[in-house]
Amino acid sequence: MAREADRAAVIAQFRAYAVARLATEPGWLEPLRGKDLLCWCTKPTDPPGAVVCHGQVILELLAVGRRGLRTTHAAEPVPALPSTPTA
Repeated sequence: MAREADRAAVIAQFRAYAVARLATEPGWLEPLRGKDLLCWCTKPTDPPGAVVCHGQVILELLAVGRRGLRTTHAAEPVPALPSTPTA
């Protein structure tokens, strides 16, 4: 349980960092747009949506970036993305 709490804290810190960096450097994540992001912190045995990772934060921020980033809600948890594989 402590490990999951630690992971959640680290992901929240990364999200806050990424949001702040995007505010001063809007194109920071653009080189990742359209790329396949791989993650080692989630496992196939994790329940869908149970584990949030840095990659999910990056994908969310890239998607939100097209609509405008809500910097006032930077501390909100990142919603889990579906874990279905794509071909």
